[in-house]
Amino acid sequence: MPTINAKDGSTISFSDTGSGVPILFLHGWMMSMKVWHYQQQLSSKLRVITMDLSGHGRSQADEFSYSSCLSDIKALMDYLNIERFFIAGWSMGSQLAIISAIELEERVAGLVLISGTPKFSNSDDYSCGLPEDEARGMKIRIKRDYKETSGQFFKNMFSEQEVAVADLKAIAANSVSILPPLNIALSALKVLTECNLVDLLPSITCPVLLIHGSDDTICPVKASEFVQSQLPDSTLVCFEHAGHAPFLTEPERFNFEVSRFIFRRVDDSD
Repeated sequence: MPTINAKDGSTISFSDTGSGVPILFLHGWMMSMKVWHYQQQLSSKLRVITMDLSGHGRSQADEFSYSSCLSDIKALMDYLNIERFFIAGWSMGSQLAIISAIELEERVAGLVLISGTPKFSNSDDYSCGLPEDEARGMKIRIKRDYKETSGQFFKNMFSEQEVAVADLKAIAANSVSILPPLNIALSALKVLTECNLVDLLPSITCPVLLIHGSDDTICPVKASEFVQSQLPDSTLVCFEHAGHAPFLTEPERFNFEVSRFIFRRVDDSD
Protein backbone atom coordinates (compact mmCIF):
# COMPACT_ATOMS: atom_id res chain seq x y z
CA MET A 1 0.00 0.00 0.00
CA PRO A 2 1.24 3.54 -0.70
CA THR A 3 2.38 5.82 2.11
CA ILE A 4 2.90 9.53 2.54
CA ASN A 5 4.74 11.47 5.20
CA ALA A 6 2.77 13.35 7.83
CA LYS A 7 3.78 16.77 9.11
CA ASP A 8 5.17 15.31 12.34
CA GLY A 9 7.42 12.90 10.46
CA SER A 10 5.21 9.84 10.90
CA THR A 11 3.93 7.87 7.92
CA ILE A 12 0.37 7.43 6.68
CA SER A 13 -0.49 4.18 4.93
CA PHE A 14 -3.58 4.26 2.73
CA SER A 15 -5.44 2.78 -0.23
CA ASP A 16 -7.42 4.59 -2.93
CA THR A 17 -9.58 2.58 -5.32
CA GLY A 18 -12.49 3.28 -7.65
CA SER A 19 -13.85 6.60 -8.83
CA GLY A 20 -16.80 8.88 -8.22
CA VAL A 21 -18.01 10.20 -4.87
CA PRO A 22 -15.19 9.74 -2.33
CA ILE A 23 -15.73 8.02 1.01
CA LEU A 24 -13.03 7.66 3.65
CA PHE A 25 -13.26 4.62 5.95
CA LEU A 26 -11.81 4.84 9.48
CA HIS A 27 -11.19 1.60 11.37
CA GLY A 28 -11.54 0.74 15.03
CA TRP A 29 -9.22 0.06 17.96
CA MET A 30 -6.30 -2.33 17.36
CA MET A 31 -7.41 -2.88 13.76
CA SER A 32 -6.21 -1.50 10.43
CA MET A 33 -7.58 -0.53 7.03
CA LYS A 34 -7.56 -4.24 6.16
CA VAL A 35 -10.79 -4.53 8.14
CA TRP A 36 -12.57 -2.88 5.18
CA HIS A 37 -11.77 -5.82 2.89
CA TYR A 38 -15.43 -6.44 2.01
CA GLN A 39 -16.11 -2.75 1.40
CA GLN A 40 -13.70 -2.70 -1.53
CA GLN A 41 -16.70 -3.94 -3.53
CA LEU A 42 -18.04 -0.39 -3.25
CA SER A 43 -15.22 0.80 -5.52
CA SER A 44 -17.40 -0.17 -8.48
CA LYS A 45 -19.68 2.72 -7.48
CA LEU A 46 -17.61 5.02 -5.27
CA ARG A 47 -14.06 6.19 -4.69
CA VAL A 48 -13.12 4.11 -1.65
CA ILE A 49 -10.29 5.44 0.51
CA THR A 50 -8.98 3.62 3.56
CA MET A 51 -6.14 4.52 5.89
CA ASP A 52 -4.25 3.09 8.82
CA LEU A 53 -4.71 5.40 11.79
CA SER A 54 -1.66 6.61 13.75
CA GLY A 55 0.49 3.70 14.88
CA HIS A 56 -1.89 1.10 13.45
CA GLY A 57 -1.26 -1.19 10.51
CA ARG A 58 1.60 0.26 8.47
CA SER A 59 1.17 3.86 9.63
CA GLN A 60 4.18 4.48 11.83
CA ALA A 61 3.84 6.85 14.77
CA ASP A 62 5.31 7.22 18.25
CA GLU A 63 1.99 8.02 19.90
CA PHE A 64 -1.74 8.03 19.31
CA SER A 65 -4.21 10.89 19.64
CA TYR A 66 -7.33 12.02 17.84
CA SER A 67 -5.61 15.30 17.01
CA SER A 68 -2.79 13.45 15.23
CA CYS A 69 -5.33 11.30 13.38
CA LEU A 70 -7.25 14.40 12.32
CA SER A 71 -4.03 15.96 11.05
CA ASP A 72 -3.35 12.77 9.08
CA ILE A 73 -6.83 12.85 7.55
CA LYS A 74 -6.30 16.44 6.41
CA ALA A 75 -2.87 15.60 5.00
CA LEU A 76 -4.15 12.55 3.13
CA MET A 77 -7.19 14.23 1.60
CA ASP A 78 -5.08 17.23 0.59
CA TYR A 79 -2.55 14.88 -0.98
CA LEU A 80 -5.33 13.15 -2.93
CA ASN A 81 -6.73 16.58 -3.87
CA ILE A 82 -10.15 15.71 -2.46
CA GLU A 83 -12.02 18.73 -1.18
CA ARG A 84 -15.35 17.19 -0.17
CA PHE A 85 -15.99 13.63 0.96
CA PHE A 86 -18.05 11.28 3.09
CA ILE A 87 -16.58 9.59 6.17
CA ALA A 88 -17.49 6.14 7.51
CA GLY A 89 -16.15 5.46 10.99
CA TRP A 90 -16.42 2.23 12.94
CA SER A 91 -16.26 2.06 16.74
CA MET A 92 -13.24 4.19 17.69
CA GLY A 93 -13.29 5.46 14.12
CA SER A 94 -16.83 6.76 14.69
CA GLN A 95 -15.57 9.13 17.38
CA LEU A 96 -12.88 10.37 15.02
CA ALA A 97 -15.51 10.77 12.29
CA ILE A 98 -17.63 12.96 14.59
CA ILE A 99 -14.62 15.12 15.45
CA SER A 100 -13.70 15.36 11.75
CA ALA A 101 -17.20 16.49 10.80
CA ILE A 102 -16.99 19.32 13.31
CA GLU A 103 -13.39 20.34 12.64
CA LEU A 104 -13.46 20.00 8.84
CA GLU A 105 -17.00 21.42 8.54
CA GLU A 106 -17.94 21.90 4.87
CA ARG A 107 -15.41 19.36 3.61
CA VAL A 108 -17.46 16.52 5.14
CA ALA A 109 -20.53 15.78 3.01
CA GLY A 110 -21.95 13.19 5.39
CA LEU A 111 -21.16 10.62 8.05
CA VAL A 112 -21.72 6.89 8.39
CA LEU A 113 -21.28 5.97 12.06
CA ILE A 114 -20.95 2.23 12.57
CA SER A 115 -21.30 0.62 16.00
CA GLY A 116 -20.28 3.93 17.48
CA THR A 117 -20.69 5.81 20.71
CA PRO A 118 -20.09 9.43 21.70
CA LYS A 119 -18.95 8.23 25.14
CA PHE A 120 -17.70 4.75 25.97
CA SER A 121 -18.50 4.60 29.68
CA ASN A 122 -21.64 5.38 31.66
CA SER A 123 -21.81 8.39 33.95
CA ASP A 124 -24.41 10.33 35.90
CA ASP A 125 -25.52 12.15 32.75
CA TYR A 126 -25.02 9.35 30.19
CA SER A 127 -26.34 5.79 30.47
CA CYS A 128 -25.85 4.41 26.95
CA GLY A 129 -22.34 3.03 27.38
CA LEU A 130 -20.65 0.33 29.44
CA PRO A 131 -19.76 0.34 33.16
CA GLU A 132 -16.69 2.43 33.95
CA ASP A 133 -14.74 -0.57 35.24
CA GLU A 134 -14.92 -2.21 31.78
CA ALA A 135 -12.19 0.11 30.44
CA ARG A 136 -10.00 -0.46 33.50
CA GLY A 137 -10.40 -4.21 33.15
CA MET A 138 -9.47 -4.11 29.48
CA LYS A 139 -6.31 -2.14 30.27
CA ILE A 140 -5.26 -4.70 32.88
CA ARG A 141 -5.92 -7.63 30.57
CA ILE A 142 -4.03 -6.02 27.68
CA LYS A 143 -0.96 -5.48 29.86
CA ARG A 144 -1.15 -9.02 31.21
CA ASP A 145 -1.45 -10.80 27.85
CA TYR A 146 -1.74 -8.58 24.80
CA LYS A 147 -2.16 -11.29 22.15
CA GLU A 148 -4.67 -13.36 24.10
CA THR A 149 -6.76 -10.31 25.04
CA SER A 150 -6.81 -8.97 21.50
CA GLY A 151 -7.96 -12.37 20.24
CA GLN A 152 -10.76 -12.48 22.78
CA PHE A 153 -11.77 -8.94 21.88
CA PHE A 154 -12.12 -10.00 18.25
CA LYS A 155 -14.36 -12.92 19.23
CA ASN A 156 -16.48 -10.62 21.41
CA MET A 157 -17.27 -8.47 18.36
CA PHE A 158 -19.69 -11.12 17.12
CA SER A 159 -23.08 -12.12 18.46
CA GLU A 160 -23.99 -15.69 19.39
CA GLN A 161 -25.99 -16.04 16.18
CA GLU A 162 -23.08 -14.76 14.08
CA VAL A 163 -20.69 -17.18 15.76
CA ALA A 164 -23.07 -20.01 14.90
CA VAL A 165 -23.43 -19.21 11.20
CA ALA A 166 -20.46 -17.07 10.09
CA ASP A 167 -17.04 -18.32 9.04
CA LEU A 168 -15.05 -16.31 11.57
CA LYS A 169 -11.73 -17.83 10.46
CA ALA A 170 -12.27 -16.55 6.92
CA ILE A 171 -13.41 -13.18 8.23
CA ALA A 172 -10.31 -12.92 10.41
CA ALA A 173 -8.03 -13.91 7.54
CA ASN A 174 -9.52 -11.19 5.34
CA SER A 175 -9.81 -8.41 7.91
CA VAL A 176 -7.23 -8.75 10.69
CA SER A 177 -3.76 -7.29 10.30
CA ILE A 178 -0.74 -7.02 12.58
CA LEU A 179 -1.44 -5.65 16.04
CA PRO A 180 -0.25 -2.13 16.80
CA PRO A 181 2.59 -1.77 19.32
CA LEU A 182 1.42 -2.20 22.91
CA ASN A 183 1.99 1.46 23.78
CA ILE A 184 -0.19 2.52 20.83
CA ALA A 185 -2.96 0.10 21.83
CA LEU A 186 -2.93 1.39 25.40
CA SER A 187 -2.88 5.07 24.45
CA ALA A 188 -5.66 4.52 21.88
CA LEU A 189 -7.71 2.69 24.52
CA LYS A 190 -7.25 5.63 26.87
CA VAL A 191 -8.34 8.12 24.21
CA LEU A 192 -11.33 6.01 23.20
CA THR A 193 -12.63 5.38 26.70
CA GLU A 194 -12.05 8.90 28.05
CA CYS A 195 -13.46 10.79 25.06
CA ASN A 196 -16.79 12.54 25.63
CA LEU A 197 -18.49 13.92 22.51
CA VAL A 198 -22.03 14.12 23.88
CA ASP A 199 -22.15 17.91 24.06
CA LEU A 200 -20.61 18.25 20.58
CA LEU A 201 -23.28 16.24 18.75
CA PRO A 202 -25.57 19.26 18.08
CA SER A 203 -22.65 20.88 16.22
CA ILE A 204 -22.88 18.26 13.46
CA THR A 205 -24.66 19.79 10.48
CA CYS A 206 -24.12 17.14 7.79
CA PRO A 207 -26.46 14.16 7.22
CA VAL A 208 -25.68 11.05 9.25
CA LEU A 209 -26.38 7.36 8.72
CA LEU A 210 -26.10 5.25 11.87
CA ILE A 211 -25.57 1.50 11.51
CA HIS A 212 -25.60 -0.73 14.57
CA GLY A 213 -26.04 -4.38 15.49
CA SER A 214 -28.85 -5.11 17.90
CA ASP A 215 -26.66 -7.57 19.86
CA ASP A 216 -23.54 -5.39 20.09
CA THR A 217 -22.00 -5.90 23.55
CA ILE A 218 -19.01 -3.59 23.03
CA CYS A 219 -20.94 -0.45 22.09
CA PRO A 220 -24.64 -1.06 22.89
CA VAL A 221 -27.16 -0.09 20.22
CA LYS A 222 -28.73 2.41 22.62
CA ALA A 223 -25.66 4.60 22.01
CA SER A 224 -26.70 5.04 18.36
CA GLU A 225 -30.29 5.56 19.45
CA PHE A 226 -29.07 8.39 21.66
CA VAL A 227 -27.03 9.94 18.83
CA GLN A 228 -30.05 9.77 16.53
CA SER A 229 -32.12 11.63 19.13
CA GLN A 230 -29.57 14.45 19.06
CA LEU A 231 -29.29 14.79 15.28
CA PRO A 232 -32.35 15.86 13.26
CA ASP A 233 -30.80 14.83 9.94
CA SER A 234 -29.97 11.24 10.88
CA THR A 235 -31.21 7.73 10.15
CA LEU A 236 -30.59 4.60 12.19
CA VAL A 237 -30.40 1.19 10.50
CA CYS A 238 -30.33 -1.68 12.98
CA PHE A 239 -28.94 -5.05 11.92
CA GLU A 240 -30.94 -7.59 13.92
CA HIS A 241 -28.89 -10.22 15.78
CA ALA A 242 -25.63 -8.61 14.62
CA GLY A 243 -22.75 -7.76 16.92
CA HIS A 244 -20.11 -5.06 16.78
CA ALA A 245 -19.03 -5.51 13.15
CA PRO A 246 -22.05 -5.93 10.85
CA PHE A 247 -19.98 -4.81 7.85
CA LEU A 248 -18.00 -8.05 8.25
CA THR A 249 -20.87 -10.48 8.71
CA GLU A 250 -23.43 -8.82 6.40
CA PRO A 251 -21.26 -6.93 3.89
CA GLU A 252 -23.76 -6.97 1.02
CA ARG A 253 -26.50 -5.33 3.08
CA PHE A 254 -24.03 -2.95 4.69
CA ASN A 255 -22.62 -1.86 1.34
CA PHE A 256 -26.12 -1.36 -0.02
CA GLU A 257 -27.12 0.87 2.90
CA VAL A 258 -23.96 2.97 2.57
CA SER A 259 -24.23 3.47 -1.19
CA ARG A 260 -27.95 4.25 -0.96
CA PHE A 261 -27.29 6.87 1.72
CA ILE A 262 -24.55 8.53 -0.30
CA PHE A 263 -26.34 8.60 -3.64
CA ARG A 264 -29.54 9.94 -2.06
CA ARG A 265 -27.55 12.78 -0.51
CA VAL A 266 -25.70 13.48 -3.75
CA ASP A 267 -28.96 13.54 -5.69
CA ASP A 268 -30.55 15.87 -3.13
CA SER A 269 -27.69 18.33 -3.46
CA ASP A 270 -27.91 18.52 -7.24
